[in-house]
Amino acid sequence: MRQTAEIARTLATGTHPGQLRVAWHPAAHHIAHITDEFGQPVFLLEDASALSSALHSDTEDDVAAVLHINAREHRTQLWISGWVSPLRGADERKAADTYAQKYPVGELLDLGRGSTLYRIEVAEVRLGRGNTHYDIDIDEYYAASGREQDAWPLRAY
Repeated sequence: MRQTAEIARTLATGTHPGQLRVAWHPAAHHIAHITDEFGQPVFLLEDASALSSALHSDTEDDVAAVLHINAREHRTQLWISGWVSPLRGADERKAADTYAQKYPVGELLDLGRGSTLYRIEVAEVRLGRGNTHYDIDIDEYYAASGREQDAWPLRAY
């Protein structure tokens, strides 16, 4: 199932927008995201947003969430579930540089003063193609390279 892991990593790169659902909160939130070098989704939020509020639980624990990416033109969907936590220090700086390459937005200048970068530590990955669904092995997902849209692997699928 190496090819399905490659497809999942390609979808996760952020070419397609995603919707994030946070545990115990009813609404899905549209987000722009990227992936770090390990394939973990990273996204930027203003601290005053409803999604940012949903991610701040009463405890210090990370929050469970599912990122749903729908590539309608390929009849393909991806669900990445895991634990969301804010990035700090060197991880935040590295993610900000990567994020700025894809989304050069002013909110990046407000990191730590009104906006926060978050990362999803991937726990499960599921790929849907038409009526067929594949549970992707986490190790295969992390090992896959993920490609930009111009190298889209679904054409040969």
